[in-house]
Amino acid sequence: MHRLLLAATLGLGLLVSPTALAAKDIKVYVNGTDAAGMKDFQFTAVDVRIDADGNVWIDAPRYRIAVTKPATTTTAPAAPVAAPVAVAAGQHWLVTQDMGSTGQVIEVLINGTSVREIRSGQAQLILDIGPFLKAGSNVVTFRPVAGSTPAGDALKIHLGEGSNESGTLKMQNPQLSYSRTGADPAEEKSVEYVVK
Repeated sequence: MHRLLLAATLGLGLLVSPTALAAKDIKVYVNGTDAAGMKDFQFTAVDVRIDADGNVWIDAPRYRIAVTKPATTTTAPAAPVAAPVAVAAGQHWLVTQDMGSTGQVIEVLINGTSVREIRSGQAQLILDIGPFLKAGSNVVTFRPVAGSTPAGDALKIHLGEGSNESGTLKMQNPQLSYSRTGADPAEEKSVEYVVK
């Protein structure tokens, strides 16, 4: 029932019956975290996508989602809650650059939390990653998704400091860049991203 409430709150305009949700075992994820049990919360400035299985993925860059343990010993799952942001928004960015790749799907994780799937052919993505970062050392993982059939030229993902100046992102030199072509092996790569 909370999934219907969340969908209505976000204004998705979907009409789904509770029995359809239960039958298909549709899940709702917020910033890659299973949002089962989340209730009575409204997001603003988010992206919503629905995958091939009907699962709802909410990309909410202004929010950090954490699962808390219940105070009492119970078998009920812990409900996700919005936690305070450790790094200010609008200073650290992820930017994609598709040089003519095809069939690539790369999942980006920061400190173990799924941030976004990057796909060949998508429009350029400019994403504020501040809500996923903490001060000091962060681990960024680029994970090619199994079953994708990459070909063509490079798909590049850049991370670094920048500023949004009247709707235009200014990023001088990315702190780190990831590039994968169709000929590259499907290996996961983790790198350190330091926030001062």
